[in-house]
Amino acid sequence: MTKFSALLALVATILLPGLASASSRDVSFTVVRGGDEIGWQKLSIQDEAGKTVVRTTSEVSVKVFFAEVYKFVQDSTETYENGKLVALTSTTHDDGPDFVLDVQNNGGSLAVKAAKSVKGKAAGETGGERAADIVTASLWDKDVVSQTALLNTIDGSVTQVEKVDNLGVESIQAKGQTVSATHYVILGTDSQSGESKPWHREVWYDEAGNLVQYSLKDSTGTMVHYIQR
Repeated sequence: MTKFSALLALVATILLPGLASASSRDVSFTVVRGGDEIGWQKLSIQDEAGKTVVRTTSEVSVKVFFAEVYKFVQDSTETYENGKLVALTSTTHDDGPDFVLDVQNNGGSLAVKAAKSVKGKAAGETGGERAADIVTASLWDKDVVSQTALLNTIDGSVTQVEKVDNLGVESIQAKGQTVSATHYVILGTDSQSGESKPWHREVWYDEAGNLVQYSLKDSTGTMVHYIQR
């Protein structure tokens, strides 16, 4: 290393102390139902100096004889400091109703505010306090498999986790490669919009704890798969 390059490295260390610890990762999923591609989802995970920002964007459309019978669109951002959720904002169109969610850490808990509308008309607001250490139901974090309650990223309600089964390590296809990942089945009860409904997720995490693939059971009982391609 020349004296000049060494000097540049020293300046970078002084002026940009977080540069070496910064990292980002994008994960893209194709959404498949009954063998048909019905949408996409993208996770963007950025880590820097103890702060993690996770942005999730999704769009799903189910059609029958070319007529759209279901549509889901979401843009959600989760912000963590030292591994703890400090903020969550999302806008969601969930096949009819629209939701705007704002979650902020107020010190000892998370303050939740959610507004619901239908065709542009206000249809109610909900809110309240959630435990400061609650984990979101967005599944990107492997910690979901050790939780008894998860934060719904649509309206801030709480999903109660009743059972988690570890089905062991499996070989699955992701981005054209064979990946070893641990398969978990998570069962619980969702309370979105005040209605109790069964909640079924199957998730696969690699050896580093990264989400590789997941599936969910929709309201018709059909499995919907989120696959990296």
